[in-house]
Amino acid sequence: MSELPHTKGWEFRIFAYQRFIEDRRLLENMGLVEKSSVTAFLEDYYEKHPLDNSFEGILARKTGLTKENVIATIDTINYLTFIANYNPDGYYPLNYQAPEEEKLQIENNNYIDSESYISNKPFYLLDTKRRYDITA
Repeated sequence: MSELPHTKGWEFRIFAYQRFIEDRRLLENMGLVEKSSVTAFLEDYYEKHPLDNSFEGILARKTGLTKENVIATIDTINYLTFIANYNPDGYYPLNYQAPEEEKLQIENNNYIDSESYISNKPFYLLDTKRRYDITA
């Protein structure tokens, strides 16, 4: 084996494919062949597998992922961005406590017929618009 730098690639056949492509394209450009085998292969390949020039398709080509994985990754990033920028101001928490002016309290128990209805525990009446805290 020769140790010359310009012949090292030929011994490992690294430059052979590149030289083949260059020779074929040169012959095609000179008009000696109608279509080189490299150009014919590329045209046939792109006819069967057209390039997807959408945003996801370009990212899939550049990253080596499938288009479905790129879409899932973008959706995950959008979701995490929404969670990171979420501002809960203006929304009620799940354990909402009504302000004092919305509370209803029954102080006169004289109209209740049975003693079993009287309780010191608060009773919550769930309304679709407001929640009242009723204590009897």
